[in-house]
Amino acid sequence: MGRAVRTALQRNRDRANLSFLLAVTFFVVFSVIVLSEVFFIEEKNRTGPRSQFHQNYRPATSQDSPSFVQSNEVLYPDDGDKFIALLQYSGQLRATGGGGGGIGTSGSSSTSGAAKFGAAYPLRTHPLPTAENLTATDALWLPVAATTFKFFVYSAYLDQRGNKLIRVIAATKTRNPERVWCRLWSPSGNDSQIVNGKVKVIRENWNLKYSAVFILCSVPHNLTFGLWSVSVIHQLHAPITNLLLIRNLDVPSPAFSLGPSLNTSSNTNTLAVCVKPLHFHYNRVNQLIEFIELNLLLGASHMILYNASIGPDATCVLKQYVNEGLVTILPWKLDMISQKEIRTVGLFAALNDCLYRCMHRYSYAAFIDLDEFIIPQQQKTLPELIGWLGQKLNLRTTASYSFQNAFFYLQWSDDNTIDRKYAPIINNFVTLRKTRRKTKLNPHKQRSKYICRPEFVVEAGNHFIWEFHPWAWYIECPF
Repeated sequence: MGRAVRTALQRNRDRANLSFLLAVTFFVVFSVIVLSEVFFIEEKNRTGPRSQFHQNYRPATSQDSPSFVQSNEVLYPDDGDKFIALLQYSGQLRATGGGGGGIGTSGSSSTSGAAKFGAAYPLRTHPLPTAENLTATDALWLPVAATTFKFFVYSAYLDQRGNKLIRVIAATKTRNPERVWCRLWSPSGNDSQIVNGKVKVIRENWNLKYSAVFILCSVPHNLTFGLWSVSVIHQLHAPITNLLLIRNLDVPSPAFSLGPSLNTSSNTNTLAVCVKPLHFHYNRVNQLIEFIELNLLLGASHMILYNASIGPDATCVLKQYVNEGLVTILPWKLDMISQKEIRTVGLFAALNDCLYRCMHRYSYAAFIDLDEFIIPQQQKTLPELIGWLGQKLNLRTTASYSFQNAFFYLQWSDDNTIDRKYAPIINNFVTLRKTRRKTKLNPHKQRSKYICRPEFVVEAGNHFIWEFHPWAWYIECPF
């Protein structure tokens, strides 16, 4: 009996020792794997292949002090494993890469700094791509080279309301958009600087694959040349495929001050009308004429439309208004599938382009569709309505005027009080025939439309403003 107990106890001790040995062995193996991965990642980050410089390069500066490449060339070591980029930070040239450390020298001794680095690694020069074969364009969708997903840019605006930046209207992935940089160009194209580009997704995208976006390019305080154009790039040495003319360069700085002392545009009492892109071979001539003429009667100074797809008759009508200086029609050929890849042919890129295009040019901008009208009840024109509101309310910081929506259903009978001898004219214009509407108005921000002061708005939406500048707000007009 005692021998059986001792045997059982010895067997248990053996099992315990074996379990402990297995646990220790597993821990050691696991630790070796983890340490190997850590060292591998560190070594890869320090001495990774040159291609990673193009794909994952991040200048080592804070977000508040954007980095920029001022040299027109990048130097690489001949060994193929390490790289060196000449970056300028506040007047200093810094050589980064190659073993995790950097060599910083003053601007006056940049050559000797490069020579010191070259003593260890023989250098060869890789010039940055030029834009000599491109002409600066405005209002034209152009691709960003070497991206994995679709990435297009349309227009660029100098925005001096706060920190000075270039705001680019673009379209790309809604979630996790690819990293880009902005290359700022001088008028001659001989000077350029590369700054970080921040992609900010514009709202109301239905969570589709692609969305309208802003690309925000910070302008360095010590820029050594005059701005003229900007290119958006994804890889440093990829070909330049877009060159956008920067608008609003003629606006003095600062354009206006934030806070209670907000000023209006110098173009007092002028109203522009912004319309989303015309598509599906739009060719409704009577509706188009009615929209333009009625808005002119209501005090509009100019109308801005976008041509995604317009029929021949509508094109002929618009040509006449363009020649008279009343309408601007801009091309809108965006290579994204409407309603499947992006919301309604990228309409929110168009609305925000129109917002910034009107900025500093017109006092107000109305955002409406071709079947929508903002009709004052007492005043004859919309500028008169806003002037009347100014007598009743303090509009000093008012950025937007919101108007509730009411439907005039086309299936309802025509107005029978109109003299029928005018029928040949009346039958062509819906606003003369359909004068009955629903009694109940839709709430603000639901089908509502608005007139805004462009300088006070950051991001425009379809039915309301998404983002105002500080101290600015909107008024819900109850009439």
